Amino acid sequence: MSDSNVDGGFENGYFTFRDGYLYCEEVNVDALRKSLAASIFPSSPFYLYSKKQIQDNVESYKKALQEFNIDYSLNYAAKANSNLSVLKIMKDLGCSLTTASGMELKLALEVGFEASMIVMNGTGKQLWELEMAITAGALVNIDSDFDAENIIEVARKLGKDAKVLIRVNPDVDPRVHHYVNTGKEGTKFGVSLEDISTVLGLLEIEPLVHLVGIHVHLGSTIDDTSVFRKSTELVLTLFSNIESKGFKSLKYLNIGGGLGIPYGKNMLRTHCYRNDSKASHQRLDKLFEELEASGITTEMFQSCKTHLSQYKSEKTSKQEFLSAMMRILPTSCPVRNPLSHFVKTKDRIQSSVPSPAETIKEIKDVIGDKPIKLMLEPGRSLIGNSTILVTNILGTKHSGNKRYVVCDGAMTELLRPCLYEAYHHAELIEPSTRAGEGKHLFDIVGPVCESGDFLGKDRLLSVPHRGCGLAVFDTGAYCSSMGSNYNFRLKPAEILVDGSSWKLIRQPDKYEDCMKPFYDLDNGVP
Repeated sequence: MSDSNVDGGFENGYFTFRDGYLYCEEVNVDALRKSLAASIFPSSPFYLYSKKQIQDNVESYKKALQEFNIDYSLNYAAKANSNLSVLKIMKDLGCSLTTASGMELKLALEVGFEASMIVMNGTGKQLWELEMAITAGALVNIDSDFDAENIIEVARKLGKDAKVLIRVNPDVDPRVHHYVNTGKEGTKFGVSLEDISTVLGLLEIEPLVHLVGIHVHLGSTIDDTSVFRKSTELVLTLFSNIESKGFKSLKYLNIGGGLGIPYGKNMLRTHCYRNDSKASHQRLDKLFEELEASGITTEMFQSCKTHLSQYKSEKTSKQEFLSAMMRILPTSCPVRNPLSHFVKTKDRIQSSVPSPAETIKEIKDVIGDKPIKLMLEPGRSLIGNSTILVTNILGTKHSGNKRYVVCDGAMTELLRPCLYEAYHHAELIEPSTRAGEGKHLFDIVGPVCESGDFLGKDRLLSVPHRGCGLAVFDTGAYCSSMGSNYNFRLKPAEILVDGSSWKLIRQPDKYEDCMKPFYDLDNGVP
């Protein structure tokens, strides 16, 4: 069991707490952090992967697909995380690959993925990328009429057959953040339904380009499986319509769209919320203790307590409770922000993420026994929860009513909170020597010179000591791959754990690595 003074205490796949210390499989994360700093390289932060978690994620999809008796290809999106070792694990597990650039395709071919099952995606594919894809025999998605024209041009130049899918924009709203919504009308992705006839007109007179399937991609972080059913129904109707126009080689139904992962699952613990609301009420009572000590008038406090009583007895809704509190409390009151954040969060943490089996059932119910090969692109759910970002805490500070934990991890390693206001859970990985000072709400921020450089806001943590380790969870997807050298920061190491052993799968950047591309104007040489 975890020490009561430690902020951990939850089960998160292969990341678990034992006696107050975080483990990745059988590796003590804090011991590894200190060992790395003392020996191999003074690298912090770093990404830490669980190989078993990756394997479990993939196997859960394969098991569900096999149980529903579907001819399938499970495609991993290289853009989520293109670490060479990760790609090799995916290949060994039987995955195919979806690529979004020529260099991703080149890497896929070098790793040894079967070229005929690689999907080359992209709204704006360059001619050299199309040449590489067609030469290799990969499947190429048509994203527009000009994309179709370019594919035809390249196929003629090479004198080589090209197998293509039309990426359709189905105008299905997956109700996700607008930056990761790719299936709604008005986004840049796919051929609109009214323009499909234009693309078909180009293809029917070109003998070298063969239409073999239809692709839809709805977006990312999806938590409603009904959108998969809706898009599958639409695509199957398109299948029939296109076949009736003389295209008889349709085989692939490519349903793209990333299931979300429960990034917010451990908000349950942070905000002391449970389904029975008992712990939720305890957390609110604690906030009200802080409110009583904050110096507001007795009248204000009694009015707030009345609204709390009504809320706890379910006589008022959370929206009514929050609105009343925000009217009563002065703007400067330090409890306003955590109270608002707490109540707003309750809806988010109640939502569950669908399982692979639930998602595949929606698709299978529509496909039935039709002779179609399903290509599934489930996105971040194959890799997202396999990884944590391990950082060192540099210190704590105050600014007005805000408390900050400042760590050496930053938006350069974890852009999602800044880009999408995304939630990633964070925990201390070891007991804090300052745990006796209690727990407080902290914003977790990095050293990058941007106000948007934060890893998490309003996180309930024990006061950490300087040099304490902190883990940010669920960083396997779109974290390392979206990392940068902004502020001339060096990209960090990546480490893979397998049972009780670990190995380095990406060297941390060195100053010399980052300087190599530049030319010295004085000397004219790199």
